Amino acid sequence: MSTPLSPLTPFKQSRHAVSYAELRSDFRNPPGRYRMLPIFRLNDEIDFERMDAQLSSLHEQGFGGVFSCCEHFADSSPFRFLSEAWWDIVRRMAETCKKLGLYYWAYDEEDWPSGTAAGIILEQEPDLIWKSLKCMEYSVSGPSKATVDIWAGLPEQARVIAMQAWRMQDGAILTDTLQTLNVPPPGEALEWLPPSAEAWTIGVFVVLPGICAEDRPFCDLMNPRATQAFIERVYQAHAERLEEYGGELSGFFTDEPHLLAWAGYTNSANALAQGHPFSFEMLPVFKENCGTELSRQPALALMFHEPAEASEAALDAMLLRCRYYRTVSQCFSRHFEAMYQFCEQHDVPLTGHLWPEESFSLQLAALGGNPQHLYRHMQIPGLDWVMAFGKNCNELPANAIKYPASIAHLYGRPRVSCESFAGSGWGATFQDFLRVLHWEHIHGVNMQIPISFKYSLRGEGRAQFYPPGFSYQQPWWEHVRAWADYEARLCAVTSAGAHVAQVILFYPEADLWTHCLEYKTLDLRSDEYNHLGDQLRMHGYDYDVLDDQALAENIRWKDGLFRSEYESFEVMILPRMDGVSLETFKRLACWASQGAKLIFLGALPQHSLENGAYDPDLRHAVESMLGLECYQQAAQGRNFTSMAAPYAAFAADIDAALAQLRQWSAPDVAASSMEHPLLACHRNLDDVHVYLLYNPCERRITTDVTLRASGHPERLDPVTGDSEMIAAYQTGPQGTQLGLTFQAWEMQIIVLHSEPAVSAPATAWQAVQTLSVEGCWDFEIEQTMQRPDVAWNFAEDFEHWHSVAQPACPPNTIIAGDWSLQGLPYFSGIGHYRKEIELPEMQAGAWVELSLGEVAVSAQVFVNGQSMGILFAPPYKLDITDAVRPGRNRIHVAVANTLSNYYAQFEELSRAPIYSGGDLPSRRVSGLLGPVRIHLLEAQGKASE
Repeated sequence: MSTPLSPLTPFKQSRHAVSYAELRSDFRNPPGRYRMLPIFRLNDEIDFERMDAQLSSLHEQGFGGVFSCCEHFADSSPFRFLSEAWWDIVRRMAETCKKLGLYYWAYDEEDWPSGTAAGIILEQEPDLIWKSLKCMEYSVSGPSKATVDIWAGLPEQARVIAMQAWRMQDGAILTDTLQTLNVPPPGEALEWLPPSAEAWTIGVFVVLPGICAEDRPFCDLMNPRATQAFIERVYQAHAERLEEYGGELSGFFTDEPHLLAWAGYTNSANALAQGHPFSFEMLPVFKENCGTELSRQPALALMFHEPAEASEAALDAMLLRCRYYRTVSQCFSRHFEAMYQFCEQHDVPLTGHLWPEESFSLQLAALGGNPQHLYRHMQIPGLDWVMAFGKNCNELPANAIKYPASIAHLYGRPRVSCESFAGSGWGATFQDFLRVLHWEHIHGVNMQIPISFKYSLRGEGRAQFYPPGFSYQQPWWEHVRAWADYEARLCAVTSAGAHVAQVILFYPEADLWTHCLEYKTLDLRSDEYNHLGDQLRMHGYDYDVLDDQALAENIRWKDGLFRSEYESFEVMILPRMDGVSLETFKRLACWASQGAKLIFLGALPQHSLENGAYDPDLRHAVESMLGLECYQQAAQGRNFTSMAAPYAAFAADIDAALAQLRQWSAPDVAASSMEHPLLACHRNLDDVHVYLLYNPCERRITTDVTLRASGHPERLDPVTGDSEMIAAYQTGPQGTQLGLTFQAWEMQIIVLHSEPAVSAPATAWQAVQTLSVEGCWDFEIEQTMQRPDVAWNFAEDFEHWHSVAQPACPPNTIIAGDWSLQGLPYFSGIGHYRKEIELPEMQAGAWVELSLGEVAVSAQVFVNGQSMGILFAPPYKLDITDAVRPGRNRIHVAVANTLSNYYAQFEELSRAPIYSGGDLPSRRVSGLLGPVRIHLLEAQGKASE
């Protein structure tokens, strides 16, 4: 059933469909550029023939290429990244990929986060370690002289840049008491006479090497020397080696470079407690932004404490914080810009992802406050989604995908990647994967990077590291081709044409900088912002997230729309903000006077980047849009529409914002009831509109749907690559109306043509007889883990693990149901079900359908010795008409489960979380669950949907 992949073209130069004819060609047989590209974790001693066989298996199962990743941690690979042993592996892997027609990509680090070149940079230049700015505080009291040894306990690399003294009131600084002190020479104590008898605080502003988890120091990625060293040792070296080897380099993957040195700081308070990100290379940039040196800032203490009163110092504090973090953002973005330029010069793309995507406070601490500044410098911007299942389930907000996807849309970059499935557990099923994929695709992902393909599972560390493992060791591996084809077709569709959206959701970067000490405030605003994004999607609207730079450089107001080069929008929503760019709001006021539709949510801004706190110029700009009483009305929580600008409104909460949006713009997709919401991804090709429609519910639904675009509908089937015309629909001023039925978490693809189809719509069928296939099946288990190419993974004893499994004798016959209830609780492999059934005579043109009911987790079906296909998701039905005959027929169903059952035998893993090798008992249900039925159907004329 395997179809050869299309010949490779350079990944960056590959052209994506702009017409329906091109899309249909890509959809029927997706070329390699749309196919999944797993991270290949090289984590053991490498046997080249074994590695070649694994790559060949990847190709056969429908993957498009690999990212070569040196997994060197704990008990993993004996070789090091960038060693000669590593380059031997790179050479062989690139050669084999080229022979097979697989894309070869380079993962740019030894595990993650990216930026140290496996620690080589810091071994050679230790001063390039990442740094933070902290305030070491000492309490003293007057009227006697105080002596403080500020150097005691500081590491040798620490540098003191300034000192100040102040008094506190209720945890805040009395700004009129702020004094600048002279820093004593190293080794000498500070002697200072407080001006009064009260308690005083002496603050020493010190630059410290960053705290690094697990003794893995990290680089200062705001320092161009660190970036250049990283590019030379990793990017340049890969380019030169691949040229020497005659291999073809498709691009690079960078993994979570950030300013906190380690992704363990998942808590906002912990992240901000590390101090402010700092580099000495940012000092001249700060001086350019601020006009004076950082060490001479009279309000420097207000980078660490709030002022006790509204004063001139409070205004200075707001300006200082914003300018500091604007500088951090600018300097950090240079790291990505340098990698981007290298990739441009070598005609290969840069992809990968940042950390984190979901939280404002962590975006501030880890990225400088605005991920889109960094995504601008990626040819294929991306993200990751880990731990999507289980107790610690990470439900990804729509905004997390929209950050990179919006940049791709803004600059006409056709691909958005996602590193998916890490931490899903050994028991993750194709159905689980589809829920993740559909959520990603519906919001803009169209390049799938599964993590990971594991060269080896030997030993405890390899088995526990972020399963599931998209690898040949899984019992379902020989069924993965059908799922890989399905995913490639979705990528082809979501890469075609141009993205269509109605709403701009403004990104509040200046507000993050304004509240850089208030992580709780930022987390609350982040929650509201993410909820707003999700609610827009659930109410049928699509949007892009755009920031100040996008509004200044890429957006213009023309002919009643916000327009970029590639998209147009009808409405802009501005979230709850206190601090903003005055220049942006002057621009918005100008657009509002021309009829631009603006919705302000929750609060009105008062502070500006340009002028500081309570900026009268900003207030004037806002009042010109919303009226002179707008601040009072907003403070009272009233919803109102401006009398000053034709289309400007204030909404006190998200519900009010959605109500106002509906008045101005009809949703792009509307279901008949909000009990059955549908999400849509709308792509516009030269000659058709394409809608991906997604049911986000865990139940089957039937609903009437209105699509705002008007046309004659055709349904594309991503399982088979086929299509059918839809007969029952209406078109009119509101768009296209049709009735659809969705399985739980199902996605459907609807194409709207400008002209009615020439071909006849799909035939409607009616079941005239249903045969239940009951009783025992002949049964045989296949120990896939004992296959020669797999068994070596499980040959070692697990020294510290204790098995609770009891020897079991597999049955020769079995009924439909869970294997664990029939003597096979710890069996991972394939179960072969065989049975003969009797079929009656049927009318000419009749259709015979086999329904397996439920399957855990996938099945290949054979009828009379003929392979009919692979089923990996509901409704587990197949057309078997061509293979059956009246009388006796042989049915063979080969059902594969997961490695979860095997690993469940170990007591230690039974208590482990999903992301480190454990799993849920409910996910160990395995086998042909049924009920199995055969439906005999006959044509009933034209479909009436």
